[in-house]
Amino acid sequence: MVVRTNTKFSGNYYSAGTTEVRNTTLELAGKAEQVGGTFILADSAATVKPSGQGNVLNIYDGSIVGTGKVDGNLTLGVDPNGGDPFGGMWQPSPVINPGFAGAAQGDPPISGTLTITQSFEMFSYYGTPVCTMLIDVTASGGYDKVAVTGWAHLSGALRLNPSPVYKPMSGTRLDFLTSGSFEGTDFDEATSTYWGSWAEPGSSNPVKPVKWTLTKTASTYSLLAELIVGSGPPGGGS
Repeated sequence: MVVRTNTKFSGNYYSAGTTEVRNTTLELAGKAEQVGGTFILADSAATVKPSGQGNVLNIYDGSIVGTGKVDGNLTLGVDPNGGDPFGGMWQPSPVINPGFAGAAQGDPPISGTLTITQSFEMFSYYGTPVCTMLIDVTASGGYDKVAVTGWAHLSGALRLNPSPVYKPMSGTRLDFLTSGSFEGTDFDEATSTYWGSWAEPGSSNPVKPVKWTLTKTASTYSLLAELIVGSGPPGGGS
């Protein structure tokens, strides 16, 4: 389904396919549940407005991508207090990925910001951290962001997907998630990415891998680059 004009969906929205909103607003007045496939906010003017009970868009499985706005609350995964829509039949693995993947396989991603005007929650599934926030970094250093006006509760995995030709200087900081406040604990898993080998600009010393470290303030999650001098990344790799 591609939505190009202001649309109000009065019934319950339940989708395992692709929903794409382009330069307009899609209002979901009933339950709003994505149980597979992809929900796409195709541009900065694309808005989904969940106006049913709780004003919440539930991405139980599949993914939400793009550069638009969720005008309401967004949840990723299954709320342990809200019942299991899958009835224990399978384990979901929902993903939030701001911006866009390349148009064709192998193309570089396009970075962007996905905005949530109320709260954002990432849930575990019976104690398993199945949700993923995927942050792409382009060759020129542009990176994906999630901007939450209200509060955020995080559970699940953080994955960084940098372009293989991006070479950050030591101390580079990617402020990839902002929120009015954070509740609960940090991500259950955060991938530190090691790759590359080059000389840092302005330095005569050869520098080997890059390590990304997760840092946090009261309103911002960041990834901080550290260039490691040595024989290589822990556990091998490139």
